[in-house]
Amino acid sequence: PKGLQQAAHLRTMVEHRGLPDCPVYASPLSRCLQMASTVFPNRPIVAREQIREKRTGRPCDERREAAALADDFPSIDLTEVSAADFAGLGAFRPELQEEAEAVQLRAKQFVAKLEQEPHRTVVLVAHKAFFRELSHVLCGVRDEMTPAELRVIQVQDGVGRYVPMGPFGVEDLAVPAGDASMWPTGVVDGTLVNC
Repeated sequence: PKGLQQAAHLRTMVEHRGLPDCPVYASPLSRCLQMASTVFPNRPIVAREQIREKRTGRPCDERREAAALADDFPSIDLTEVSAADFAGLGAFRPELQEEAEAVQLRAKQFVAKLEQEPHRTVVLVAHKAFFRELSHVLCGVRDEMTPAELRVIQVQDGVGRYVPMGPFGVEDLAVPAGDASMWPTGVVDGTLVNC
């Protein structure tokens, strides 16, 4: 299948880039959990409810219950997803739909949570709608990612910049080309994988 081929290509990109040891946060939708497990097989993965797909009222944009996900993804930490299920927020209900502003609020809340964590580098495996709003929160633009695209974003003092990725690269949207390994102290590096 195409998705598995894309994941294998991304894994090669990640191995080439040599990411530091860091947490991998994934949307709790199966396609993201599968992508995260394939691209980052030797890293701990935590499913984060805040980075899920935009709720559109369609089943394809919803996740399964945590217990069902645990059967398919036993090595992924589903604690936050289980808590959402317990609170009644996880189950699919067609009437639960979100506007872009609600997704943007989730992105802001997620960034605020990240600022409280000790990690300077994180990986996010999520969806186009979430990344569009995250890029608006951090970079001031609603940027579109293509399926199975990998980008690197630096965040310093609440401002995000895309980092060029060399031969596998994304376009440099905000910083001059240079050695991305020479990042200043205090920068949060987020590797974004769209699925």
